[in-house]
Amino acid sequence: RLSLKYKTDIMPFATVNAEYINPYNLRSETINKLANKIGIPFLPVGLMTLLVPLQPWLFYFGFPAKLTYVMGKRIKTYEMVDKPYEDISEEEIKRIRDTVKDQMQAELNEAVRQHGQKPYEIKEFFSICWRNKKKFPFFLPCFWPSIFNEFDRLYRQGRIEDLKIGIVSGIRAFFRNPIMIAFFLPIIGWVPIFIRGLTKVELMGKRVPRRQQGS
Repeated sequence: RLSLKYKTDIMPFATVNAEYINPYNLRSETINKLANKIGIPFLPVGLMTLLVPLQPWLFYFGFPAKLTYVMGKRIKTYEMVDKPYEDISEEEIKRIRDTVKDQMQAELNEAVRQHGQKPYEIKEFFSICWRNKKKFPFFLPCFWPSIFNEFDRLYRQGRIEDLKIGIVSGIRAFFRNPIMIAFFLPIIGWVPIFIRGLTKVELMGKRVPRRQQGS
């Protein structure tokens, strides 16, 4: 509708192999509602989910899928109809919408045919790890929570430029964020993680009204 109204082109982009980062997942509205209460937008239910209670850091886990981003052909919806936006009927909008969806789906299918046959390039993965060895161990999922929390700590202090990724800085980041220990504690580690999450959600809820009132 915006493309038609403002005569703006649509530039489609597709991501190939993203489903292999955490394959065979299901979606549960009930579980997502519980996850929302501690500030997590969603929690996919899959093979790795069963292991998350035993090692909380597995919540961040992702398989090293090779992602390919593909730009599709420019779509000019306003050239698909010869009348002003105000005169376009709902049926015509649906027809244009279906045309756009069909084109995007066809381009996605072609992108999958070209780039989706080998979602895991193991040799390339280890090659990239070796080239980034100075950033070890932060390309390992078990250390992602550490860098996320260090970023959050520096962001709250207005010192994001001080964020460094490396062995020494990684050890410092780990000990500057004691919550990191909880990510390696089976089951019981979720207790402090839940408490911290609930506290953050509560603080965010208190800040929103003030912003709205100030605006």
